[in-house]
Amino acid sequence: MIAEAGAAISSIKVAMDIAKGVASLKTATEINQAVIEIQRSLLDAQSAAFEDKQIILELANKLASVEGKLEKKKDWEEERARYALTCSELGAFTYNLIPEHANGQVYHRLCATCFEEGKKSILQTVLARNGGELVECQSCKNRLQLTEFNDPPIQTTGSYF
Repeated sequence: MIAEAGAAISSIKVAMDIAKGVASLKTATEINQAVIEIQRSLLDAQSAAFEDKQIILELANKLASVEGKLEKKKDWEEERARYALTCSELGAFTYNLIPEHANGQVYHRLCATCFEEGKKSILQTVLARNGGELVECQSCKNRLQLTEFNDPPIQTTGSYF
């Protein structure tokens, strides 16, 4: 971009130098030739200015894209701070909503796999009985057993021996 700006300035300077010398020209042919040189220099300047404008537009688009990505990342980091990574008694990882950051939302847990990819996917309980809980991510379909199922002991009514 600096080279194009320099070319534009240089072309305008050449045109101005030629224009200053027009008064000393004596024939119509010399004057016409000078006018042609001025026009050529101005066209070169215009071309360089157009190239600068294209580069500026490209840079403005890239800047807007980067700003958008930064804003999205900032929003995600703020959302991410509302959750804490926890490990269940069976070793399953989930991101749990921190009660102080609930902002009126009900308590919920998120899939750790999806969360690390920048997505929020609420874990749905598939089975909950006898103290045990099995959950599933609706997005990636991961199933996690969070707690043991404590089956009741078998009841016998008599002795078999």
